Amino acid sequence: MALVLLTKVVSAQDITGEWEGKVTVGPQKLTIVIEFTGSEEAREGTIDIIEQSANDLTLDPIEQDGDQLTIGFPDAPGDASFSAVIRNDSIVGHLNQMEQQFPFYLVRSNQSEERNDRVKQMISDLNWAADSLLTMLHCPGAAVAIVSS
Repeated sequence: MALVLLTKVVSAQDITGEWEGKVTVGPQKLTIVIEFTGSEEAREGTIDIIEQSANDLTLDPIEQDGDQLTIGFPDAPGDASFSAVIRNDSIVGHLNQMEQQFPFYLVRSNQSEERNDRVKQMISDLNWAADSLLTMLHCPGAAVAIVSS
């Protein structure tokens, strides 16, 4: 009788580069941009908080264990840190600060640009469809609202 043992090897995803997203702090959704540099063994990082005009704040330490990510945020008050899970080209987790947890998410910056391009194309297609419908119905105008949270 032969016994075959299969193991799953979990390798750490390379997070090097720029990531963009939001952190929800109470009623506020703050735009954050995080840049990771260096190697997994010597990772460095900075964060920008756009609405607070806070730029190049240090993130340290940055610890990655497989898909788990822990990021210290020494420039923020209240012993702040991020704890997250890496999933493909997204990072999802919580900002831990002053004994509270605030949800956040990040996507690679190029993903944000691709999403913006898709939205622009969808709006262009919607404009074409609306213009065609107005012409076909001999209607002088219409209004469309797009609401995003």
